[in-house]
Amino acid sequence: MSEYIEGRWWLEPSSSPVFGVLRLSPNGLPELTTKDPQVTSNFVSLLKMAANDACQDRAHIQGRDAHDRPISLFDCCSNGHSLSGGMTERRFIASVATRGVELGSLDEKRFLALRISVPHLHEWLGFPIVTGFQLSETEYAWKRNLEQAEIVHEIEDGIRFRIDVQCSLKGGRDSFEIHPSHAFWFHFESLISIKECLDKWVPWTSDLFSLLIGEMIRCEQIELFESDPWIPGKNPSTCEILSLPRQQEQKISPWRITDFQTFSASFQEILTSWNNVRERFMPAINLFCSATFWTKLPLETSFIFLVQAVEVFHARAGRFGSAQCSRAEHLNRVSKILLKIDAESQDWVRQTLLAANNKRLDDRLFDLFQVHSDHAKKLFPSSHEMADRIRYTRNYLTHYNGNPESKKFIQPKEMMIVNKRLKALLWILLLGEIGCNDDALTKVLEQIAGLE
Repeated sequence: MSEYIEGRWWLEPSSSPVFGVLRLSPNGLPELTTKDPQVTSNFVSLLKMAANDACQDRAHIQGRDAHDRPISLFDCCSNGHSLSGGMTERRFIASVATRGVELGSLDEKRFLALRISVPHLHEWLGFPIVTGFQLSETEYAWKRNLEQAEIVHEIEDGIRFRIDVQCSLKGGRDSFEIHPSHAFWFHFESLISIKECLDKWVPWTSDLFSLLIGEMIRCEQIELFESDPWIPGKNPSTCEILSLPRQQEQKISPWRITDFQTFSASFQEILTSWNNVRERFMPAINLFCSATFWTKLPLETSFIFLVQAVEVFHARAGRFGSAQCSRAEHLNRVSKILLKIDAESQDWVRQTLLAANNKRLDDRLFDLFQVHSDHAKKLFPSSHEMADRIRYTRNYLTHYNGNPESKKFIQPKEMMIVNKRLKALLWILLLGEIGCNDDALTKVLEQIAGLE
């Protein structure tokens, strides 16, 4: 369901405010509609608006809601306008919307803490929310568990990561409800911006815990604080990110790949490893998450994304050679061949053969199959043959060479299975990089690939 925020909006810094409504839609970007009375004739106003149509985009629109809280809209694209009954209506779509702190830029560094609320996080943490005990044969009582250990880890110099274990009580004299309100926190020694929060730390969190849990986690609420509320006595201004998809909550599946209790002792090492792994493998992680968590892609597109992620992982892992033989050996081999070629063809042959030393996709796939060979054999029993077929199919889909009727080409029905197993392969490789144990990797085979 969409949320609507009425308020006053300044389309230009020095202009008078106009009335408008900001719509936060379930699956779209924030959309602002403003209405401004016109004092000139409709015809003159319409000509003026048409002449300025190309100049309607705004880098920044400032507003105030009905409670006089500041709202900032950034990267606002004009989405049309109209004139009716003496009112000019303008529509804008913003890429980012915030409420609570007046901001002039997404790059403005003003915040020392970040809070990311995730629904049903307590199910993954495995902490009991309440404890029940029997008062009599017919009476029972429940109490909140307030003695949970605080989970705090340093992920790099000057940045602490914390899991806040809380619950809230709602109700009256006769009944009450206990609601978990766990959240991820980041505490920074240096000021950060909205841009850094959205570009780095929110994806950092969602990608990691989606990998660990086994399905996409949804950020229910994102808040930034101008001073650190973790420090006693601080009551900072809060900036809420409004431009989040308003999607339905999804419970964490009971078959999750990991839970916190299984690796709580090594959680610090996993966070530290993830900080390094995500930076090194970011293009591969983005492709993997796009195909697995974030979007519903066509079958062939998902295949291309996953294959590309495999190639990026191989190139950035640092332990696989990208060439079939050493440069010196290859140059020597090319020189011997050139001696047997006529002078007119030598330049073309040299350029062609110099690039022929790079490993092909099937070679790269086979290298990766050896990293977790026991799991890879279950995913792809005929590893050499499947690697060659994946290469053939990728080449046809991207370069349109080959024959889709060939036995090497992976047809759509089989491609669904191959995609699922490529996801499992990448999942195992990434979990292995951050130090997850073999039980988690086996769970991937069972739950993601459907293999025992």
